[in-house]
Amino acid sequence: MYAIRLVLIAVAVGAVVLIARQLLRREAPPRKAPLEAPHRMVRCAHCGVHVPEEEALFRAGTPYCSEQHRIAHSDS
Repeated sequence: MYAIRLVLIAVAVGAVVLIARQLLRREAPPRKAPLEAPHRMVRCAHCGVHVPEEEALFRAGTPYCSEQHRIAHSDS
């Protein structure tokens, strides 16, 4: 009789542990996606707006935000 009671208690404890693990696993916060590396920003020599370096237009090492500003700045 004592052995049956011990087995039933062990099964009950095992069931509680399994259920608790399932509940805790569901409540875990979702992992965030890794952040992109920040882009290096440069300042347009004509208007002063900041643009990503890979989108900027350069003339003699000077960055511009657009072709119009590159032309306008070279005319002045």
